[in-house]
Amino acid sequence: MEWNEKTAREIEKLIIDMPMSKWSGAKGSMTRFENGVFSLNVELEDAEERAVLHGWTREICLYRLHAYFERGRKIRGT
Repeated sequence: MEWNEKTAREIEKLIIDMPMSKWSGAKGSMTRFENGVFSLNVELEDAEERAVLHGWTREICLYRLHAYFERGRKIRGT
């Protein structure tokens, strides 16, 4: 697949349509996806807690996105 602006927009749409909307739309979800921003519905006490949670959330999202696209790649056989 050639990477260009059109491809980037298509990938962005896939991410928004599937994993982000599904993660945040689940009943009882602690996540939110509004206006292109993914966030957590939790109260934190201080900046240190926010930094730790941000790191964990980033790692989880990267892992889940990688798994999501790997499944698609395997289905397409590429």
